[in-house]
Amino acid sequence: MARYSPRIACFIGLQTGRIVLDYVMRSRPKSERPTFSPGLQPYKLVHSKPRNGSAEAGSETVFYSIPSTSGKTQGYQIPDKVKLFTQLGVDLKMLKDGNLVTANLVEIMP
Repeated sequence: MARYSPRIACFIGLQTGRIVLDYVMRSRPKSERPTFSPGLQPYKLVHSKPRNGSAEAGSETVFYSIPSTSGKTQGYQIPDKVKLFTQLGVDLKMLKDGNLVTANLVEIMP
């Protein structure tokens, strides 16, 4: 991610999102950690300088987590998944347009 500096990285499968959130927030007391939920995650990767044609310095990657697209995932049905993917598209457009507020997301460095 540090090399290509994508605007959004999406975990397909909620368990991966939970693991990464726990890792990113490991320095905070458990009582101060955000509760995991699907969708936009409460952290971002800040890119300090461009690398090999990647995004400009100071750009960032935000993270999403969406339930597995497998039909075996029973906790979320197709309409639920469609809503989350639709919101992902809306948020990506807002990010590209400069309208997605990310100031409150915890910064992680590459």
